[in-house]
Amino acid sequence: GGTSTDTGYSCATDASGNVYLAGRTRSTTGIATTGAHQNTFGGLDDAFLVKFNSSGVRQWGTYYGGTGTESGYSCATDSSGSVYLAGITSSTTGIATTGAHKTTLGGVNDVFLVKFNSSGTRQWGTYYGGKSYDLVYSCATDASGNVYLAGETISTTGIASTGVHQTTFGGGFDAFLVK
Repeated sequence: GGTSTDTGYSCATDASGNVYLAGRTRSTTGIATTGAHQNTFGGLDDAFLVKFNSSGVRQWGTYYGGTGTESGYSCATDSSGSVYLAGITSSTTGIATTGAHKTTLGGVNDVFLVKFNSSGTRQWGTYYGGKSYDLVYSCATDASGNVYLAGETISTTGIASTGVHQTTFGGGFDAFLVK
């Protein structure tokens, strides 16, 4: 933790026994390590991701966010040693990479998904969501390297693809599952 409010929301392990912790912080110190993807606090709240070895020694830590508000709600690892961080953002910069699924913020806030290698280097990042309020609660991977997100939305567009179980918004808050 740092010098302000830090909240951990999710942890995951990899095949080597390393532990990853995802959360939200307002701390400007004590989170990121030298050489991290983002070693300075970016906004109002930043998401964070930190890796510990099996003995509990921090290996690396990074902030993730732009000038808005971010929270990292879930993380997952895959069989190649990569780690995925999923959360929500209101930032228009610092989230998506060139060529991503969605490169711009679509609404009040969007879900984000970012992939890091085992050394903490960002591989790619994307927004996900529509023109309204989108939340993510869980991130998971499978043996084939696919990534899944589960959450809820009040967006009427930008969520469902053609031919799926439910292609239109049902009202209130709808759950979503995306692969």
